[in-house]
Amino acid sequence: MNEGAPTQKESFEIMKTPEIVVQGEKGVQLFSLILKAEDPSKGETETPLAKETSEYFKDNPLDPEILKTIKEIREQGVDKESAYNAALTYQHPERIDGLFEMVAKHKPNVKNPQEMQQKILTLLDAFDKSFSSSPLAKKFADEEERDKNKRLGKIEETKEWVEDIIAFFKPDSETTKIQKLSFIPTDPLSKVDSGKAFRIFPGEQIIMSHVDNVENQKHEFLHGIINPIVDKLSLKLTEEEKENISRLARERLKHDYGENYYSLLCEEFIRTYLQTYKQDHLLRTRDIEENKLRVLIFEFYKEYESRTDRNENFEQFVLDKFAGKMLSV
Repeated sequence: MNEGAPTQKESFEIMKTPEIVVQGEKGVQLFSLILKAEDPSKGETETPLAKETSEYFKDNPLDPEILKTIKEIREQGVDKESAYNAALTYQHPERIDGLFEMVAKHKPNVKNPQEMQQKILTLLDAFDKSFSSSPLAKKFADEEERDKNKRLGKIEETKEWVEDIIAFFKPDSETTKIQKLSFIPTDPLSKVDSGKAFRIFPGEQIIMSHVDNVENQKHEFLHGIINPIVDKLSLKLTEEEKENISRLARERLKHDYGENYYSLLCEEFIRTYLQTYKQDHLLRTRDIEENKLRVLIFEFYKEYESRTDRNENFEQFVLDKFAGKMLSV
């Protein structure tokens, strides 16, 4: 066991059902538009609004200063996820400290988060001034309003699956720390199967996912439960165990997420729960042949559900039993 590993808590309080809200995030939508203007081939390309957006930017290309700033940010090693997190601070200065804390903890590639955040705000502000008066801006606003209304009509359905997930994992409120679940209206420039989850403000998880893709919404919500548990588990894993996680993961997953054990383990805990264990309790032949990490996690979920101590939650079970499994493979 590594030094600094968390001690096991004897009791915990299960997180309560979070407040569920729908709210626009202007910075995120503006940044998405900038990326579309820079490269029309990325993201959604087939819907009428996506096509109209591409045509608009043919006639109204980005200001050279904005393009220069984007290039500078990339050259400084800033990834897209970090840039989107910075965009969430647009018109929300109360989130800035949380952004810097997240970057310090999870984004060693971002060498100067203060400079990154300022550059992102500068380009968003410049773009906002030129775009906000355009006819296309009105169409995006109308689309956002329609999406908000649709989501609000599904609040009870959303609450049901949120509570179902909470009932299974029994998240410790001190670990998960989600009191508010905020859904961003669908980005018309993102594909239906894409999604993101953000945690840069205390007690709030922000989900960016298509209104009709409920499975993806669940996936992003689960990151708020699984990632903090894997944070704690990481303190107990040896380097050999971390290497084993990367070795056992499916090559396709490594292609998408890299070789780092942390991202691979978070993703596989979530995907196994949603795609195999929760749906039909069966592993497909392809999983058995190509995805040894999924097989291991699938069996772990079965062991968790058959535990004798029904008061034990998933976090306690993982911290107590998972590390040993990674030594034996």
